[in-house]
Amino acid sequence: MMDLSKNIALEDALDLGWKILKDCFDKDEVGIKTELIEEHWPN
Repeated sequence: MMDLSKNIALEDALDLGWKILKDCFDKDEVGIKTELIEEHWPN
């Protein structure tokens, strides 16, 4: 999903991961717990 040789903070990497999921999928397509989606899915 991301190049592991990049040196970015863990929180930034997680935020980028959520953004990639949002850009590529709908909330109901990712198979992630609703609580996590409600807490972390970008607006």
